[in-house]
Amino acid sequence: MSGTDYLPLLGQSTSPDDLIVPKARELVRLLEADPPLPFVALAECRRKTAADGTLLWEGIVCDVEAELPQDRLYDLRTVERVAAVFYATDATYPDVIALRPDFPFAPHQNVREERIPRSLCLYEEPYPEVRLSWTPIDFVERIRLWLTGTATGTLHHADQPLEQLIGGHFAHLVLPADIFSPEAASTMEVLDVGTVDASEQFLIASRQTDEAAHQNGPFVALLVVAPPQQHGIIECLPPDLASLHEFLAKTGLDLRAIVRDHIRTWLPNKEVLSKRLILVVSLPKTRELGGAVEVLETWAFLMLDTVQEVGARLGMLAAQGGVYVPLITGPELDGGDCQLLMLKPALGFDRAAAARMNGSDARCGKRIVAIGMGALGSQVFMNLVRSAWGEWTVVDKDRLMPHNLSRHALPGGTVGLPKAEAMALLANSTVEGEPVARPITADVLLPGEQSAELEAAFGHADLILDMSASVPVERHLARGVSASARRASLFLNPSGSDLVMLFEDAERHISLDFLEMQYYRHLAATEALSSHMAKAAGQVRYARSCGDLSTVLPSHLISFFAAVASAAIQEGANRDQATISVWHTDGNPANGMTRHDVIAVDPVVFRAGEWEIVTDASVVAKIAEQRAKRLPNETGGVLIGSIDTERKVIYIVDTILSPSDSVEWPTLYVRGFVGLGTEIERFGRLSGNWLGYIGEWHSHPDGYGTAPSPDDRSAFEWLTRQMVAEGRPALMLIAGEREMGIYVDRLPADLLQP
Repeated sequence: MSGTDYLPLLGQSTSPDDLIVPKARELVRLLEADPPLPFVALAECRRKTAADGTLLWEGIVCDVEAELPQDRLYDLRTVERVAAVFYATDATYPDVIALRPDFPFAPHQNVREERIPRSLCLYEEPYPEVRLSWTPIDFVERIRLWLTGTATGTLHHADQPLEQLIGGHFAHLVLPADIFSPEAASTMEVLDVGTVDASEQFLIASRQTDEAAHQNGPFVALLVVAPPQQHGIIECLPPDLASLHEFLAKTGLDLRAIVRDHIRTWLPNKEVLSKRLILVVSLPKTRELGGAVEVLETWAFLMLDTVQEVGARLGMLAAQGGVYVPLITGPELDGGDCQLLMLKPALGFDRAAAARMNGSDARCGKRIVAIGMGALGSQVFMNLVRSAWGEWTVVDKDRLMPHNLSRHALPGGTVGLPKAEAMALLANSTVEGEPVARPITADVLLPGEQSAELEAAFGHADLILDMSASVPVERHLARGVSASARRASLFLNPSGSDLVMLFEDAERHISLDFLEMQYYRHLAATEALSSHMAKAAGQVRYARSCGDLSTVLPSHLISFFAAVASAAIQEGANRDQATISVWHTDGNPANGMTRHDVIAVDPVVFRAGEWEIVTDASVVAKIAEQRAKRLPNETGGVLIGSIDTERKVIYIVDTILSPSDSVEWPTLYVRGFVGLGTEIERFGRLSGNWLGYIGEWHSHPDGYGTAPSPDDRSAFEWLTRQMVAEGRPALMLIAGEREMGIYVDRLPADLLQP
């Protein structure tokens, strides 16, 4: 093919020395290098200017040689003439145009308003990224690789997304998320479309039966589903209804007939006739001809005409005195003068989209009751809602106060509303479809009229998530709620520098309250967490009452821990084991974070009268080991733990072994005092005063059992007087050769083994 057979590049011829656009100059410099490149040759340079003389672009025409096989999928030549058009603004990709008139249409070509000349698509990355590392040699090599890959059919890899059938857009159109679902297909054939603002650059569609904000908008949308077709087969943008009809006719779809039928049904409705028509077309795409549908590509076309004007241009209606009337007979026009503008449709955000955007195959349908929609709880809740994780009941008794806005997920317009109701509304307005959350405005500890509703929610839950940062609420959920659901508790330490998560095992062998006790024990034993229970640096008074104080805590710290907690909750729910985790920072997460995971252990439970005593194997083993070590003498120490007088539960969490000034004989033990007060104080300080002295223990020699001796009875009477004065029960543990005796409040007591 001679040079005169090529398509001309528009613009004026110019000398390579006169080029101004930097990338054009760089490419010419490469092409004129000595020695010349063996696979590309410069043909000419051209430029285009505006009427006022402003430079628009400069083009470099060259002949490019590529390595092509004998058996080619597309009719490509060993040498192809192309033009590289570089725009003066450098705001978009250089346009690479094939100048052979019969250059084949193939995948990875840019869709233009005209079919010829073809435009090659060289890049997948955004142009600002391409621009950072663009070089002329890489540019030329990309053209050669495009030619080789297209000829061999290897340019579009099997793991790449399917190529768009149609490209370009004029404005955005948001469609209901389930617009093409089988359930909605029969009820969403027509949509009402409104605008967000006067610019008409963002349109939102809603079902015509919905009471939506955009109801009775200036547009009406008609939905059309085409038969499946192979990706990448459209050659140019359809500029009018006739062109779009021809494109869809290849699949067996008669678009004009569909439009005509709907216009007939709308004839009695003057309001619809006066609206502009939008055609929403779903194009099911296959990778191979006749293959399975992989993607539904949805496109939309805005007509410049109203419905009645389209009817007239199709020969169905005629204007008489400003009114359109139907024609009984008339010419069937093709719609070639019904101009189209491309819209860029986007499906609404539903559970499926949320899961997809978060890298999940499907949404998590766990039923969750979340207590506490404060700063941390609100952000965790919305993170998980946006992740399609959970179906929620949110519980909170409070209303949103102005000072809450410093860290809360709710916006300022919701001040004064109940947090639970506002959070549920936020969640349900974020995710399309059935409500993802429902509110209960109630105090979990005193639910009043909401008792039945709250009880039902607990009964149907898979997970009860406590984010109230309230020990009374956590204890109530652990022991006061009759339901099979696992419990988890999520909270920050007093200063807000650390996050804590307690998560029960799937069978609830280790209940939330005992996980709490093991967490305290870990704090007391871990030097790195010695400041964990320190109080916040400051407080702000937000009103006039004594309790109207709020902790000074940066919003970014809440957001940071909310992100960590959102992942941790999903992690905990997906495994059966109980979890105790602490995420520790120095108050500035930019400096990093340390995670402490505690191995949760099963409880060992005793009963003594009306009291339940809960400890674990590590405490039992520690006492037994010390007893054996001190034989034949008796030994002992004090018990560290917590007493829940409301529920008659005593938690034995640890022990302080025999002080150095204790008297240890084979038949007598008298506990000393050296260092004891300091150690008890340490337990209290490091646990936030939830752990402390709760009683005494001592051992009996082999062969003597665990029955209290006369000396034990005297000691217990003394202990009872001391504890009664403090309003707490007396507790004494006697460690024997094979068993332990627990005595609470009175002697003797029934001894039940764990």
